[in-house]
Amino acid sequence: MTEISPDIYKDGHTDIAHPIAKKWGEYRLSGEEWQILWIIIEKTWGWHKAWENISLKQFYDETKIRKSSIIRVINKLTDKNIVLKKENKNLWEYHINSHFEQWKNVLKKENVLKKENGVLKKENGVLKKENKKISEPTLTGNFPTPKETSLKKLITKKRNTCIPEHEIFDYWNSKKIQIHRNFEKFKEHIAAALKIYTKREIKDAIDNYAYILSNPDRFYFTHKWEIDKFFTRGMDRFLPVNFKEKDYLKRVYKSKAELEEERSMGILSRVFKEEEEKENEDKNT
Repeated sequence: MTEISPDIYKDGHTDIAHPIAKKWGEYRLSGEEWQILWIIIEKTWGWHKAWENISLKQFYDETKIRKSSIIRVINKLTDKNIVLKKENKNLWEYHINSHFEQWKNVLKKENVLKKENGVLKKENGVLKKENKKISEPTLTGNFPTPKETSLKKLITKKRNTCIPEHEIFDYWNSKKIQIHRNFEKFKEHIAAALKIYTKREIKDAIDNYAYILSNPDRFYFTHKWEIDKFFTRGMDRFLPVNFKEKDYLKRVYKSKAELEEERSMGILSRVFKEEEEKENEDKNT
């Protein structure tokens, strides 16, 4: 009988209760979900911690999954109530929910695909086609007057400015990087980012990005993303924990003649200074 080498435990090990391990055996999770879940398990239970802050960069470094996909996968795990998260000092902390009775019931035998209007349903491995007839809408009731419509629009606009997605949208537009008019087009992208980052982190990242773009004479980086591309391709590098101004500075290359001239001017400057100091000493004696 082959025994497990004790050397494999030299860097520590992670304990998982048997009921949890058995429950995961019944559960249907994608490969990417398992990758992200194991990172959280190792950084919490592996170090005997209930909660742990894990940055998007850490997830990427250890899984090599695209950052936009990492955000999507974390959202899936939190929606299923397997992973919990909370904000702590403008950072996200993660926790494995060991109360598996609270997990959403997504067992292997209960994989059901639904679609509206003449759809295919998958129930226990069998595809069934259902045709649904769409009833024509009927116009009934009292129609709103132009005044009521305007009031409704005003109330809706006021309400929208209070929601986090709209706040971030307006903040982005205030920086005049790429001004967007259609909030609904970007609402889902902003909501997805807010599930990973705090509002303060997002605003700080936008500030850093706008600062770089507003100084083209000093910084080489001039690419202007739309807000959704910024979230998926650029925001992580502009977060306060990752942003370094020196990384974006222009590199100035000088010719040999220019360097020699600077050196000569430096020598002359020192000579003139020494002569002035000597003259001042002579006057004082």
